[in-house]
Amino acid sequence: LKPLVEDYIEGIVGTTLSSYGLESRLGFLWPPVDVDFSNAPYVLVVSPRDKIERSMTLTLSPSLSSANIDELERVLVINHNVSVLITNIGGIATYPSIVPPSQGLRRSLRSLVHEWLHQYWFFHSLGRNYWRDSNMTTLNETAASLAGDEIGEHVFKVFDNNEDIIVGRYDSDLVHKSEFDFKTEMRDTRFIVEQMLSDGMVDQAETYMEDRRLVLENEGFYIRKLNQAYFAFYGSYGNNPASISPINDEVVKYRKSFRSVGDFIKQVAKFSTYEEFQQEVGFQH
Repeated sequence: LKPLVEDYIEGIVGTTLSSYGLESRLGFLWPPVDVDFSNAPYVLVVSPRDKIERSMTLTLSPSLSSANIDELERVLVINHNVSVLITNIGGIATYPSIVPPSQGLRRSLRSLVHEWLHQYWFFHSLGRNYWRDSNMTTLNETAASLAGDEIGEHVFKVFDNNEDIIVGRYDSDLVHKSEFDFKTEMRDTRFIVEQMLSDGMVDQAETYMEDRRLVLENEGFYIRKLNQAYFAFYGSYGNNPASISPINDEVVKYRKSFRSVGDFIKQVAKFSTYEEFQQEVGFQH
C-alpha cells in the first residue's frame, strides 16, 4: 500500500500548496510534490573543536548500526581532532523527498512541506544561496520550518479523524519530570559554551557540555551527544533551542507582514543574502 499512500498524500499536499498561489506561471505546481516515506539517511556533521561551525556535512546510509556510528565518530575525533556528530534527520530534500513515516502523520506532513519548500526555493535566489554562509543556511531552514509547520498543520486537518492511521510515537508530547524549561536551558548552555570557546577553554567547554547533557537527561530530555557539532547542526534551525541566532524572530516578524503564507514563501524566495533580508525586515512594521 506504500505507493498508494504516497500518491494520496502527495495529491492532498499538492492541492493545498496550489491553494496558496504557489503554482508556476504555466499554471501547475513546480516542482510536483513527490515523497518517499522511508528511513532518511543519517547526517554526519563536523565542527572544529575551538568554535561552533559546520565545516563538513555528509549524508550516510540509514542502515548504520549504533556500533558503526559510535566507531566512526570515535575514529574521526582521534584522527582529525574535530567535534563530530552523526544524527538522524526528519527528512531530506532529494527528489523525491525522503521523509521517515515513524515521525507520525502530523510531523511527517510538516517535514514533507518543509522539504518541498527547499525544492521550490532551489529555483529562486534563496535556495541557490543556501550555502553562501551560515546566516543564509539558517534563513533557509528557519523559513522552511515556519512555513512548513503552518501548511503541514493545514494539511493535517484535512485528514480529520483519520490521523490515527499512521500516527507514530513521536506525535505524543514528551513526558517530563518537572517544569524544566528546555529551550531556555539549552540556549543558556549555548551562550556559555560560546564564551568558553572564545576564551580558549576548549577542554572545559567539552566537559561542561557533557555535564549539561546529563542534567538534561535527568530532566527527561535525552540527547545522545552534546558537543560543538551538535550546536553547529541544530543551531542552523533558527527556531531550535540550540540556536542563538536572531533570524527566527526576524522570520516570524516578516511572516506577519503577509496575509497569506503563500505570499511569504514567494517573497522570501527573492533574497540572495542575509543582509538583503535584514534590510527588508527593517522596513516591516
